[in-house]
Amino acid sequence: MTSSKVTLPASAPTLSQRDLWKVRQVRLPGLMVHWVMLAAALLLWFAALPLIDLRGMTDLGLITVLPVHYFFALGIVILSCCLMIRNAQAYPRLLLLHSVLLIFILHGTPTLLYGSLRYSWAWKHVGIVDYINRFGVVNPTIAEMNVYHNWPGFFTLSAFLDQASGLANPLGYAQLATLFFNLLALGLLLLIFRSLTTDERLVWLSALFYFLTSWVGQDYYAPQALAFVLHLAVIGINLRWFRDLTPANKDAIRARLRFKWLANLYYWGVRHSRPEGIAGTDVTPARRIGLILMCMIFIIVIVTSHQLTPIMTLLMLAVLVVFRQSNAYYLPVFVIIMTLAWMFFPAEIYAGNVIQSTVKSLSGTAETVQLIDLNAVSPEGQIIAIIGRLQTVAVWGLGALSVLRRLWLGKWDVAPILLAFCPFPILVVNNYGGEMIFRIYMFSLPFMAFLGAGLFLPDANRGRSWFTTMLTTAISVIFAAALLFPYYGKDSQYYFSPEEVAAGQYIVDNAPEGALIIEGTRNYPSRYQNYEYYTYVALSRESNEAQERFLADPVGVMERWMSNREYTASYLIITRSQKVEVSITGPMPLGSLDMIENRLLNSPRFVVVFRNTDAIIFAFADRWTAQVSGQSYPR
Repeated sequence: MTSSKVTLPASAPTLSQRDLWKVRQVRLPGLMVHWVMLAAALLLWFAALPLIDLRGMTDLGLITVLPVHYFFALGIVILSCCLMIRNAQAYPRLLLLHSVLLIFILHGTPTLLYGSLRYSWAWKHVGIVDYINRFGVVNPTIAEMNVYHNWPGFFTLSAFLDQASGLANPLGYAQLATLFFNLLALGLLLLIFRSLTTDERLVWLSALFYFLTSWVGQDYYAPQALAFVLHLAVIGINLRWFRDLTPANKDAIRARLRFKWLANLYYWGVRHSRPEGIAGTDVTPARRIGLILMCMIFIIVIVTSHQLTPIMTLLMLAVLVVFRQSNAYYLPVFVIIMTLAWMFFPAEIYAGNVIQSTVKSLSGTAETVQLIDLNAVSPEGQIIAIIGRLQTVAVWGLGALSVLRRLWLGKWDVAPILLAFCPFPILVVNNYGGEMIFRIYMFSLPFMAFLGAGLFLPDANRGRSWFTTMLTTAISVIFAAALLFPYYGKDSQYYFSPEEVAAGQYIVDNAPEGALIIEGTRNYPSRYQNYEYYTYVALSRESNEAQERFLADPVGVMERWMSNREYTASYLIITRSQKVEVSITGPMPLGSLDMIENRLLNSPRFVVVFRNTDAIIFAFADRWTAQVSGQSYPR
């Protein structure tokens, strides 16, 4: 195995003996100061956790119950990071510790506080693993959540982990998934950024900006989280070890391309896509084969786990190959072969429906960028949505300003610019359930964060003043404050209390196979065990016309639905978190679930079979009487 060889340009700044002496003189006191700041932030964070009252959350989420200790801890970590970034080469290990603590403060707080899985979809993912554990196979034609059975890579790996460890289900370790995936992302981002620049200050500021602006929340126990970190791994390996060292030959390019202007443009792009000072790494044949096999394994897991990520990976690999950032020419081809093979064989039926919806969406992009209707949500929900949009615009705006400044200084960051804009063509493909714009932001963020940091640190000679340090600190604090709203703002919806978990468990323990489960919304702990036994109907997912009908006469409509003899039993479950989702995201008129609950409570046609402070479950009275008496209800 050969060592990494990085060639610095002749113009790269070097430290004189006097400068080296000064660095040695200030490093020890500086280390002590930053160690003290790290310890203070850790203690303040620990002190804040017992003071947080989750019951006090409003529609602005977790941020409304965080004590001042939390904000001081977060601020100290950010300040210490920005101060160390001034001389990043002197503090690599300490910067790493600060970054880890930042991840724990941002993502470990919900993990340690909630005691249950955050996000309703995480519970549903557990249900897929439960199915695989019980049957040993997936069912691509199953009616409920069939997309996961068609792309089961993540769930199969999780089931294997359960069986290897003797666990009954993933509920225990799934709560740690957010911390796990973000820590993995940190290491992979450092690999990518160090492949784009030799300036350690830019590396660490890019990482800081990334974690302070990553608000999309696709880092929990989900296929997207695993696919994303594997995507970063594939891109990082290509940038670090597969860099094409062959010099661009203008004559050869002109001979291959018909138009001279196109050949000149391509030659310019290739020449300027290589970061200054980075010549690539020598890799032995054996090591290269190992890295190629690793990339292929990662790609296989990505392709079998998620529908969207392979497209993003393909686009970025293609850009790296075309602009000679990578000489692994066969990896984009491998992604295409694997993706098509998976879509046309294991996932043939589901993929056909996806292709039809994709073709339909090509007629326009309006649906792919459709966001939440601010008029349909509470004022708090409007604040959350607006701040998330503003932060997205700010990140992209900083990246654009950085490109302009660095162009003015003669820096042509072709590679990170292309990688940052690679996800945007997906806008014309599919709306991805209304989330496409968020996924584009997520995949572009690593490179947008790098470009944004480059606005303040355009080269090794600039950005060393105290003014720049204070400016980056202020920007980082603003980013952190903005992050807390979209990332924590919906936690009154994403947090499930023990009472809500108990309601979900009541359904699992008591609903017979073939039962109908009517839900206010899908936002509660459900479908995590034996989910294929039941038929689920979410009121919030019904059409506008259907909603108008059951809101006009909830007792009559629920009686017709719940007396249906096609089902062995019928239940209606309404929880606190469902009501919060209606308030924050507006899938139904505000107060709809409270009105339905009150109407059914005042009707003798329904009986309450389960109730606590956060949940209530109704059954149809006649059917329930027959069920508890052991008599059969006519079907």
